[in-house]
Amino acid sequence: MGNVARLIINADDFGYSKFFNQGILEMMDAGIVTSTTALVNHISISEQAEQLRKLAELRNWKGVSVGLHFEADNSKSIGPQMVEQHAKFRQIFGFEPSHFDIHKQITNTEIINALNSYAEQLHMPVRNHGIRAKTRQPDDQVFFSTFKRIDEIRDYLDKLEYDKTYEMLTHPGRYDPKSESSLNQEREEDMRNLAWIDEYLKTRKDIQKISYFNI
Repeated sequence: MGNVARLIINADDFGYSKFFNQGILEMMDAGIVTSTTALVNHISISEQAEQLRKLAELRNWKGVSVGLHFEADNSKSIGPQMVEQHAKFRQIFGFEPSHFDIHKQITNTEIINALNSYAEQLHMPVRNHGIRAKTRQPDDQVFFSTFKRIDEIRDYLDKLEYDKTYEMLTHPGRYDPKSESSLNQEREEDMRNLAWIDEYLKTRKDIQKISYFNI
């Protein structure tokens, strides 16, 4: 692709809350976020039907990728949970996830290895959680931008290397007064940071935003 670094901007936690969904969809509709991953065990089809329809529309018309945000219960065997949540994703959305990644336990090597193995068997892309998989994934470990200052985010973007693929993990959303999410307050701050990122990337022709469909 020449002198270009490729960047996926993924919004985690779709389905956790209608308020969080609203922010993710706003960021996608504006062309700022290029990907999301869904927490299928939190999705209420009846309550989130319109947002699910909007997400499918953005996937079809803007090419945003929609992956499975695997949520592990450590009291149960990991493998069957992956199969169950994968099946639930297909049931909810009517299509295959674009990729797999992990909710919260992103440093648990047992879960990372199990998810990598599952993705490898299906020849599906998987997030780079710091352990390489034998399937498609970004070249570098995912960058967790939530809680980062603007200067830290700019420093990360300035160090991206040409002809490599990267992923930035974000948590945009509108504040949900009823949510117990540990990242409730931070979601609107993430939206403001994403707006800055979008403006900055407009000045960087050497960074191309992509989705998981492009790796």
